[in-house]
Amino acid sequence: MTASVDRWADVYRDIHAHPELGFAETRTAGIVESHLVSMGFEVTTGVGGTGVVGLLRNGPGPLVLVRADMDALPVLEATELPYASTQVTTDAAGNQTPVMHLVFPSFAVAEGPGPPKGFGRLKPP
Repeated sequence: MTASVDRWADVYRDIHAHPELGFAETRTAGIVESHLVSMGFEVTTGVGGTGVVGLLRNGPGPLVLVRADMDALPVLEATELPYASTQVTTDAAGNQTPVMHLVFPSFAVAEGPGPPKGFGRLKPP
């Protein structure tokens, strides 16, 4: 793997191993903010509570919006991966519940529907 792929794989495994429920993703938001700043993005934090927005200005042309959820779900992870979540949290009733992270990016392109050139298209099964 290249250094860049290794870097992002490490970030993925770290966030996956340390999930945070919605509106409590302070650690995750800090990681996202740090990486966006290091790549030259203008960063706004605290959006909707714990959200992070990064804006990369690169001149005139098509606009691309990339969105990713950072919050985890109260679900037991049974993947047996070495970086599988072992996190637990306490729910509103005081019960301990496991937590796992899922990442679902979505793309919106200002110039029209469909993914930008270079992005794969999902094909039906």
